[in-house]
Amino acid sequence: MPLGIFYGISNGVNLVLGFLPVVFGALGLIFRYAVLQVINFFLLYRKSPIKRKSMGRIDEVLDLARVGFPMLVIGVSYMFFTVADRTIVALTLGPTAVGELALSGIIVAAIQVLPVSMGALLYQRASYIYGESKTSVGLRKFYFFSLAFNIITVIPLCLISYFLIGPMTERFLPNYIEGIKAAKIYSLGSIFLVYFGVSMIFLVVRKNIPLIIGNAITILILWIFGLVLVQKGFGIEGVAWAR
Repeated sequence: MPLGIFYGISNGVNLVLGFLPVVFGALGLIFRYAVLQVINFFLLYRKSPIKRKSMGRIDEVLDLARVGFPMLVIGVSYMFFTVADRTIVALTLGPTAVGELALSGIIVAAIQVLPVSMGALLYQRASYIYGESKTSVGLRKFYFFSLAFNIITVIPLCLISYFLIGPMTERFLPNYIEGIKAAKIYSLGSIFLVYFGVSMIFLVVRKNIPLIIGNAITILILWIFGLVLVQKGFGIEGVAWAR
């Protein structure tokens, strides 16, 4: 299965299951991620693009680890970032506020489907070209194409979400009206997702350390400002502004 199709299915399932935290709270969030991981495993296991030919050698394992482990750290650190806001809310405002913030999580998950999918599609081609040329010059077209695509798609989606989330929530999810203000902040903040797929250039050229450091600093800043704004009485809106 091509990696782009895999990510498309995975992001689609993630979007479909996005209602679970809204309806069932923390248990819904846990079930959502658990189901998503099981689906991802079976998709990769049944449709693996590379067939096993041997058990491998130690030097091959170490070489792959040198390349893959920093990428793993980047992925894990991003997951920490995605839940950093919810951990602040859970620790300071309680489970009800976490449920209200889940409305914002659905918006972010929906908006990032396109940039994530495009980044996955371009990553394979960009890696091939970089491996052939050993220079990042040939990656410029991928950078600008991905950036232009994200600007054209993400910004309109953010604006549509900003104006529709209020009426839609009042009509279909009246119990989550308190989360509308934070959801609107997240809608506008998601404009910065235009850089989401573009960041795959870092993975291609193996400039992973700056990205890891950047993720760590971002999480720290989010925690500091989020806690300060909550203590100042801004509630989940303060956490939304911090993110």
